[in-house]
Amino acid sequence: LFIHGTYDLSTPFKNATDMAQRFENGRLLAVERSGHNPIIDLYRERPDTIRPLLKGFLMDPAAADIPQRIALPPVDYTLSERPVTVKDRP
Repeated sequence: LFIHGTYDLSTPFKNATDMAQRFENGRLLAVERSGHNPIIDLYRERPDTIRPLLKGFLMDPAAADIPQRIALPPVDYTLSERPVTVKDRP
């Protein structure tokens, strides 16, 4: 089971697709809006989804119901109204 974040800047997504195809029971789960640590992101954002998915795959890889994609919530890129400065620190 290859779990790869679609926002991963370290490892190209194509690497995961190529590797999954080389394994008899290879599966690829794309985690939308996740970077290089998609399992950590899934445990933080979707623990109810990742736990049974991993357990099912480990128990019987051929029979496991693995989705092709799981989407995480959109990333919030908004900044605070005023940046924190050295004077703000205690």
